[in-house]
Amino acid sequence: MKRELILALFVGLAGAGASYAQQVVEESTVERILSTAFPKASADWLSRLKGDETMQACSNRRDAPTAELARAIKVRERATLQYPVDGKLIGDWKRGEQLAQSGYGLRFTDYPVTQENGGNCYACHQLTKQEVS
Repeated sequence: MKRELILALFVGLAGAGASYAQQVVEESTVERILSTAFPKASADWLSRLKGDETMQACSNRRDAPTAELARAIKVRERATLQYPVDGKLIGDWKRGEQLAQSGYGLRFTDYPVTQENGGNCYACHQLTKQEVS
């Protein structure tokens, strides 16, 4: 039973398997599964799994917010943008490539922090033709 719940959770999160994605899972069940899956994760790391107001709103509406909610989200999120203090909007693309390649950081196994967090972008995105995503 536990294995089926974990499978349902991850398949639903990945957006695959419509039958799993349509099932409603109790929040307590999700919390139990996550604590089982990440037994050594620190509390601050686990808090990220809750999602902020925007993530919760999108999840609750299956990524199809109403037009009014979408406008509210855009206004709220735009207010959080922080531009570089030096005014340079384009950085070092070579350094950006290194960060996109790196999977380091933001994982519970990366504590204590010893280097800059990477993006792990290539796990999902094909940013260059040379990379398989």
